[in-house]
Amino acid sequence: MSTVMLLGNQRASLTLARALARSGRRIVAGMDAADPYLFLSRHVARVFAHPPLDAEPQAALARVIEAAKREGVDVILPVSEVATRLVAGHAERLGAIAEIAAPSPELVRRCADKAGLFDMCEAAGVPLARRAVVSSIAALHDAGAEIGGPLVVKPTDSTAYVLGRKAVIVDAAAALRETFSAWPSGHKTLCVQRFVDGPRVNVYFAAAEGALIGAVAVQITRTDTLDGTGYAVAGRSIAPSTGLREASERLVRALNYHGVGCAQFMQSADGAPLSFLEVNPRLGANFKIAEACGLPLSRLALALPLGLPIDAPADPWGFPTGASYAWTKGAVSGALRARRSGEVGWPQFAQLLARSAREAMSPCHLTFELTDPLPTLGAYANIILAKLIGPRAMSEARLKEV
Repeated sequence: MSTVMLLGNQRASLTLARALARSGRRIVAGMDAADPYLFLSRHVARVFAHPPLDAEPQAALARVIEAAKREGVDVILPVSEVATRLVAGHAERLGAIAEIAAPSPELVRRCADKAGLFDMCEAAGVPLARRAVVSSIAALHDAGAEIGGPLVVKPTDSTAYVLGRKAVIVDAAAALRETFSAWPSGHKTLCVQRFVDGPRVNVYFAAAEGALIGAVAVQITRTDTLDGTGYAVAGRSIAPSTGLREASERLVRALNYHGVGCAQFMQSADGAPLSFLEVNPRLGANFKIAEACGLPLSRLALALPLGLPIDAPADPWGFPTGASYAWTKGAVSGALRARRSGEVGWPQFAQLLARSAREAMSPCHLTFELTDPLPTLGAYANIILAKLIGPRAMSEARLKEV
């Protein structure tokens, strides 16, 4: 039985742990926070705590190496974006201990270089709304005036926030000046772009040497913020438009992509204009919906980088549509934040909770499984317990247990 180490605890880790354990792998997982309570899953053989991967990378790396040797790890599979970048940056050192199931370090770097990625998309014919990458407040204002509203401003580092949000939408250049009166701290560059008003579409895919093997298009129907810029909490698989298929295939070909990934696009409400957002060289947090549609991304995440045999479908887009998913904890947490901030009153708050309850009945729940319920129950209990003893103390208490 091979042992697989998962790094970067998030919703995708639960899906991976369950799928890989059922295929006969022994799962070891690293954690720097309790949520999503991966250590409560019956499919995880061993969990070890390590320092934060982003704040203390060297200390975390040392702990990962120690645990990999102690547990006899055969494969290291990074799950989160921070973990993917850390593993890519130390691929040679980690590769001497175990095989690495991830896209190549060079591909990870190309996907992280937003300015270079945008230029590549433009050259490859991948649709992209007008944009500029800027490094000063004056350049931000000038670019906004030249592009024209509505506009969206977002970090060039997809792990970062700007003004406390994943992205900030403004309706015109004048509003941009008012919202961004000074350069936000902690950012070397920002991307300002023409805003495409419509749903976000995630394409969960697998590719081999620049050729698409399988892909599922998922339209985000709701996020944890009212303006739609946050984390997805509900969505459904859709039939991809011709434009979306072509854009995804061109992106994969231009990157000579090998492995699994998640490409994100904005599509206007009428389905016409399409704009590339980013591509993550890893499994997206909500990739369970793609597995529910029949695309075995957990297995392909190991098979492609390790050179194992795969069975490619005749039509890479030929997966069922209309399947829905929900992430209830994210939806409830978002509703609570909106109520605390005053964004919504009690009636709208009740409506948000009612909608979350309806979505929770979706066939594909991102965390809950009847045969492995404890991780989800722990995550929901966290909402209450964190209020009583504080989220940091809650996380530290749980990690001490593992």
